[in-house]
Amino acid sequence: MDFGIIVAPVVLWICISGVNKLAELYVRRKERLAIIDKFGERFDPSLLGNPFGFASGGTSHSFGALRAGCLLLGLGLGFLTGLLLSTLLIANGYNTEEWHYREILFNAAYVSPVLLFGGLGLLLSFLIENKIRNKNKQG
Repeated sequence: MDFGIIVAPVVLWICISGVNKLAELYVRRKERLAIIDKFGERFDPSLLGNPFGFASGGTSHSFGALRAGCLLLGLGLGFLTGLLLSTLLIANGYNTEEWHYREILFNAAYVSPVLLFGGLGLLLSFLIENKIRNKNKQG
């Protein structure tokens, strides 16, 4: 199967959804500004709550950046490990002429470390979040 047949629609979908989300962001901003203008002096910002998860009083934290950072760190380490594994496999003579076996072996050499280190990155972010939450509860 040709790789471009799968990649082209996926890339097109990602581009279209990205443009859609960006347009939606600007439309929501304009709607919010119109609501604020309509209320004028009667508008009280405390009624909105805390939509961005910023710390109010030092007890609330948003861990989205930590999760994404640990996940991306894990994926990067997984890709690096996959590259090293495939390089070692080629150096040890596993680059056979039988494409089916080579494809399975090299796909496993890339996919398994990426999934393993990605999961370890998420586990690490979970442990860091728990440590921070316990620290805030105690002190």
